[in-house]
Order: sequence, then C-alpha cells, then structure tokens
Amino acid sequence: MSSAVECFPIDSHLNLWPPGFKPRTPLALSLIPPALTTSSMPKTICLKTQETATIYRRNFSSVPIDIQFDAIALDGGQPIGEVEVQGSNWVFPKPPSTQPLQAQNTVHAGFWDTFFSIRVTAHTPIEITFPQKGIDLSRGLIFVIAAVILIAASAVVIFAIAQ
Repeated sequence: MSSAVECFPIDSHLNLWPPGFKPRTPLALSLIPPALTTSSMPKTICLKTQETATIYRRNFSSVPIDIQFDAIALDGGQPIGEVEVQGSNWVFPKPPSTQPLQAQNTVHAGFWDTFFSIRVTAHTPIEITFPQKGIDLSRGLIFVIAAVILIAASAVVIFAIAQ
C-alpha cells in the first residue's frame, strides 16, 4: 500500500468515518449513521481478502447516476473480486446482479432505483478509490434554465399586477 494513501478500515457497523474523526454537523444530522449518506463516502476504502463492504448506498433518490470507482490490488496484480449491485425492491423489484471487479468500474443507477447499493467482495487485498468529480455542466444548464423560467414568470406576474 502506498504511504501517500490512507486507508480506513471497514467495521461491521458500516462506520465509514476514519478512526477518531468527529463530523462537524448539527446534532440532528449527526444522529444519521454516516454509512446512510452519500456525502460520508470516503475517498479510499481498503478491503482484506474475503472482506465485503457496502461502498455506496442511496435511499429515496430516483435521479439517474453513474457511480464510478477504481479498484487497485495491493499485491500489485489485477484486482480480483465481485461487485454486487442491488437495485430497488420497491416499485419494480430487481434481483441483485453480480459482476466481476475490474480496475475501473462504472455502475448505473436508473430512474426506478430509488433504493440502491453497491457491495464489493475482495478475493485479494484491494484498495477502492472514488475519482474526484469535475464540474457537471448539465446540472449548471438545468439551473440556468430554471432561473430563466423563474425570472420570466416573475416578470409576467409583476407586469400583470402593475396593469
């Protein structure tokens, strides 16, 4: 394992915070287990041989998204393991799908995947990293269009009241 990368162990309670880390959140938010929020996802997770961890979980969201993560074998070879994808069991039930772990992995959560999780089982010691996301121009475009519509609607209402 590289000394520049700090791996955090996964415990049986899915506490993904690094040891000794105290989140700075209001009390109400701090009561939510960190494994249940997507923002608590660490940038690096290390798994030992035959260890399984939920590396991504989302609840009550139906926005389509592609989750990308990289797997690096700590022994220098190819990463060996399985990726289990559990889609929504709510509206349209889906059985879990299993695929082999690769160096670069992309998993798609669709519109109907309101509850979605990704579990990785390592067959060799691996390190899972999540690439830094760049600026998503499509979201910015959506916000600009919404702002233009809001401004236009406000102008129409103000114009109608002024008459």
